[in-house]
Amino acid sequence: MSGEPLPLVLPPGLNRDLSRYTAKQVWWDGNLVRWNEQGVMLPIGGWQKAVVPPMAATQPIRKMFSWRDNSFQAWVVFGTADKLYAMKLLEADTLYDITPVDLVWEPSDTAGFGSSAFGAGPFGIDSQNDVGSPTKFTDAIWSFDNWGEDLVAVHSGDGRLFVWNPGTPTTVAAPVANAPIGNRIVIVTNERHCMVLGGYGNPRKVKWSSRENLTDWTASPTNSAGGWELDTPGVIFGVCHVPNGILVMTDIDIYLVEYEGPPNYYGRRLMSDETGIVGPNAYAATPNGVLLLGPTAFWGFSNGLAKVECTLSSQIFGKMNTLRPNNIFMGVNEVNREVWTFFPGAEQIDANIALIYSYDGKPWWSKAVISRTAWLNPLWAEKPYAAAGLDIYQHETGWTADGDGRNVYAETGVLELNNGESNIRIDRVYPDTVTDNACGCLFGTPPYSLTFRLRQAPQAEERVKGPITLNSTKGYTVVRMRARQIAMRLQETLPQSWGLGTLRVRVKPGGKR
Repeated sequence: MSGEPLPLVLPPGLNRDLSRYTAKQVWWDGNLVRWNEQGVMLPIGGWQKAVVPPMAATQPIRKMFSWRDNSFQAWVVFGTADKLYAMKLLEADTLYDITPVDLVWEPSDTAGFGSSAFGAGPFGIDSQNDVGSPTKFTDAIWSFDNWGEDLVAVHSGDGRLFVWNPGTPTTVAAPVANAPIGNRIVIVTNERHCMVLGGYGNPRKVKWSSRENLTDWTASPTNSAGGWELDTPGVIFGVCHVPNGILVMTDIDIYLVEYEGPPNYYGRRLMSDETGIVGPNAYAATPNGVLLLGPTAFWGFSNGLAKVECTLSSQIFGKMNTLRPNNIFMGVNEVNREVWTFFPGAEQIDANIALIYSYDGKPWWSKAVISRTAWLNPLWAEKPYAAAGLDIYQHETGWTADGDGRNVYAETGVLELNNGESNIRIDRVYPDTVTDNACGCLFGTPPYSLTFRLRQAPQAEERVKGPITLNSTKGYTVVRMRARQIAMRLQETLPQSWGLGTLRVRVKPGGKR
């Protein structure tokens, strides 16, 4: 310790579930940072506005979906509460308004009986609101899947099942004949049945068409149509394909729907009554299974359901505005093997914070302060796209926020010697910046500064040293600071690719109390 450089080897990820003092030798807070497989900290890539013609919608985009037609052309649809648009990948200058005729999208005045778990709130109104103004199920949202090359869609406010053929893109989506009404969600099974959930205005109803027949919904001995009602006091909120069936998620429990063959065709079994999901898009499917967001924890589903440890739980649970469930959503960032969870903070309407979970290798969590309304990792690209209102952005592109600056930073927990019994003297900082040409970094002054926060006790007055511009000529920077507890903040100063390896500081004991 006598004048020798001390490497600061901090594990990947942020941990805000501890106080800064308790969070020793970890990254405590940050924004727009991630770690690679070698544990090197990197800035999260920037975003640029995508070329999409203006939309005449009055509501923000809440759902996007991509698929290919029979000519292998990729399509994407954008769903707002009041509109539905389609665009072919190779025709970014043409946007087709395929909004169904007479779409009913404005929310009703009441949620009514059966809109939430029994006994969860005042009779006849939403369980999340105690003043008689229901909000949980009134905001409309789209649900999409592909029926071959056709798009099938349900608008939760309208309730009808719609179909649209990309072969005639100027036609609008039309109601499917004979299909149930009052639906909330649609999904196409691996056995080629079209399944709708919440049918006939029943939030627990599940019904499916006969195989390969979109208009045959009446069960008979000569077809495979059918349906049943989930035995749950909850409300069906979301569905997701899993390898052995379809995961059906209510607001209080989770079910697995499996194909059984005739005569019943589909069965269901309860997987967990410990949790439900907080919104219709509060889940994401990864190669390792489904990650979903419950009211008090993250959960993972593979062969069963298990809690997923989150070191940023204090940043979401208790702070998330659950009265806006449609504005809570998750999406996959495939190129970086991450799941992004977007949610509105307290008293916010749209999502303004994202928690980032690395699901490949040793997991870690990070955070981004960013406003978005929908997310899509399209089938034709590794890089994700996100909506902010009616604007579409391609992420992991460049190092700016569409040309504007970003607040990229990371802060450590407390560094101390002998449990704080000794003062720390730091007189040199040795940066370890990844600057090889492979990562696109520039040689020279590191594109970040360091600021040190000094205290004599956890609740003592804080002194700030910095920001310090690092010296690139000598390979180290001379500093002079002394305290019992020291925390460090790294702040990006140049928007570019960089990596932080093992930062070292020269530390000497500076005397006891």
